Amino acid sequence: MEAPGRVTISDWSSTTRRPTDARRAPDMADRITIADVAAAAGVSKSAASRALLAQPGVSDDAKQHIEAVAARLGYVKDIRAQALKAKNTNIVGVFVRSVRLSFYGEMIAHLQEHLEEAGFALAVGTASAGTTTADALAGLLGLRPEALVIASGRIPEPQIVPVARRLPTVLMGRSSAAPSIGSVCDDGRGAEVLAGLITHAGHRVVGVLHVAAEHSTTLYQRSTRMQRALAAAGVDTVTIPRAADGDHPDPGALARCLDHVSVIMCPNDPTLLSTWEQLTALGIRVPEDIALTGYDGIGQLASPVLGLTTWRQPIEEITAATARQVLRRLTGESAPQHTELTGSLIRGRTLPTAPWTSDSVGVTPRPSQR
Repeated sequence: MEAPGRVTISDWSSTTRRPTDARRAPDMADRITIADVAAAAGVSKSAASRALLAQPGVSDDAKQHIEAVAARLGYVKDIRAQALKAKNTNIVGVFVRSVRLSFYGEMIAHLQEHLEEAGFALAVGTASAGTTTADALAGLLGLRPEALVIASGRIPEPQIVPVARRLPTVLMGRSSAAPSIGSVCDDGRGAEVLAGLITHAGHRVVGVLHVAAEHSTTLYQRSTRMQRALAAAGVDTVTIPRAADGDHPDPGALARCLDHVSVIMCPNDPTLLSTWEQLTALGIRVPEDIALTGYDGIGQLASPVLGLTTWRQPIEEITAATARQVLRRLTGESAPQHTELTGSLIRGRTLPTAPWTSDSVGVTPRPSQR
């Protein structure tokens, strides 16, 4: 059956009959082209192209007419074809670890606001279950973006360096010391602040959910920093590895540590939530039996209804600084820069504590929920 461009129910008499509207849309294999729009609008192909690209040489009335015809036919611009023809695509590519996590959704939304104000469109890429990270990144680069933002810890730096040599590239939410790559991220001091809070609450054996570097460079660095901060405070740690099949603790390792630890530090809020779910299934209460801390403090997981004790990354400041660096790099105003920003503590109920400040690590937490 062929898909209609814009038809009414009366245009169909059975599931096998084609629509009577002569301007019906063709099958996906025969997509609406600029030539189809021009023919339906009664104008030349070049006039239709100029109108849809907002270029001069077409009257306002003609432009409105062509746009209306294009909308009726379901015409979609082929940005790949435009990229091949144009010198500048006005596209900034953004590669994220996952669009399912609220942290990346917030990050994309804020970045989009900043870049759209400067006239750039955002093209978002991510690796699915059936796609490798390298292939997904190659697909994004195939759109010929003018700059690249990488918000994922799954792409190793040696794979990024060759891209950064020919394209302004900024890591967002992840640090880098490479001279050809810019970076904007949280300064990571939340690990020390949370460790101080845990120590002050009297915990002496702490589990740390550990993520391997090959899974996420960012989470690996964060969980390692948490372990070091606890060790520096004289607290014993138990490493809880991430499960092989997802972003949650290995069930066996989690169960084995329950007789020893009184609190578990998680490298981000989604892993805190998955840990909490596993503990609940085992009949373990949070925080009465086991306390939990997270990291990110973004979106719905930062709601006071959940009451997570976590570290809030300054996402608005991170995205604004990333957008500024991208725009300056595109105009040649600056070389790659490395920016670190300080977040703030969200004190929830998953880690009961007495009144406390973190002067010992140089940060005064904000005792409020977002």
